[in-house]
Amino acid sequence: MAASAYAGLVLVGGDDDTRLVAVAARDLPAGLEVQAGDVVMAEVPADRWAEYLAEVPPSSELSRPVGAGEFIPRDAVVGAEDGQRLVAVPVALERMPPELERGTQIDVWSADGVEPVLHRANVVRVARPDEWSGATATIVVSVAAGDVSGLLRAIRGGSVDVTAYAGTT
Repeated sequence: MAASAYAGLVLVGGDDDTRLVAVAARDLPAGLEVQAGDVVMAEVPADRWAEYLAEVPPSSELSRPVGAGEFIPRDAVVGAEDGQRLVAVPVALERMPPELERGTQIDVWSADGVEPVLHRANVVRVARPDEWSGATATIVVSVAAGDVSGLLRAIRGGSVDVTAYAGTT
């Protein structure tokens, strides 16, 4: 038993045998711009190191959800050059869920409210003013390049509404 414990320590704890990689500190949704606080570092065997994210590149986003405690695969991270754009969406406080935060998935609805102009967008940042009636928050969302023009038309066409998906806030 002591021999197998020692072998495990050598495999996981040896400086030459392991490398540090990023692990999701919490459930991370697809489209989230990965930041240092979203990950913790953990050791993996050196022969598996190339499969995982070793550092958080600037302006990188997740192409798929990553569960809490999961090693973050390199192929699950994309950069801004991969077609995602950040768009600021001004929304009256009374037209958005109060608990909206980074990582939440939302739909953005135009003033006519017939159907969403943006479906399951990922919130990157929320800037709220002092909370008073009529105040406007700015929600920064990550969207595919092809969705930018429709979203901007809706914003320019009047006020928009935002709905959030339960469990993503």
